[in-house]
Amino acid sequence: MSINTHKPDIAAPEATRYVYVERVRCPECGSDDLKTTRSVNQSDGSRLQNKRCRTCQHPFILVIE
Repeated sequence: MSINTHKPDIAAPEATRYVYVERVRCPECGSDDLKTTRSVNQSDGSRLQNKRCRTCQHPFILVIE
């Protein structure tokens, strides 16, 4: 698994980060027990998924390219 942290050129919250993974896990507790709460297809072919960890309830956004 390779991890790549990227800060965009525009001002963004410090919590904003991009991580490239093969298996999705909660960034807070590491659990793989996740629930997809929303999925949106983008015009560039990517997909945004709102996820919530079923273990710690931490919400996060997954970008699938």
